[in-house]
Amino acid sequence: MATINATKPRRVSIKASRDVAMATAAKAKLLLRELKTVKADLAFAKQRCSHLEEENKRLRDNLEKGSNNPADDDLIRLQLETLLAEKARLVHENSIYARELRENRFLREIVEYHQLPMQDVVYIDEGIEEVAEVNPSITRTLSLASFAASNLLVIRILDKELLCPLKECAVVIQHATEESS
Repeated sequence: MATINATKPRRVSIKASRDVAMATAAKAKLLLRELKTVKADLAFAKQRCSHLEEENKRLRDNLEKGSNNPADDDLIRLQLETLLAEKARLVHENSIYARELRENRFLREIVEYHQLPMQDVVYIDEGIEEVAEVNPSITRTLSLASFAASNLLVIRILDKELLCPLKECAVVIQHATEESS
């Protein structure tokens, strides 16, 4: 009976590690797909930029020749509006990409914590938190908050927030004592 109870936390730990690995793999696949989209957008932006440079050169040549055409002014205004809109779109995409990179970094940190020797085990089951400290000399603070509505688990370890999408409400978090200074 004691061996059955001893293997249960290990099974939960293995299942949690597998779930984190699957979530990380799915996130990496999503980021790869997004990277391809960003590369395609970058190629389009480069093509558009070269086209605008050609128009700008043509307009400067016309200006040097002395022709003052109101249609050219409208074209310049349109170019500036296009460039401004493109810049706003790129800034927005950059902020989304930066957020995705942070989330990916947090997922990698979770995986790293799973790979370190087990010191603390935290079980979350239907909103009830239990903390089983294996080594009570650890002075770290470990707090968890579960957001069931969004299927996200926010883990705060030493003032770092880690976001982890979960399919189930049970997870095992491990971390080492080496950094407890």
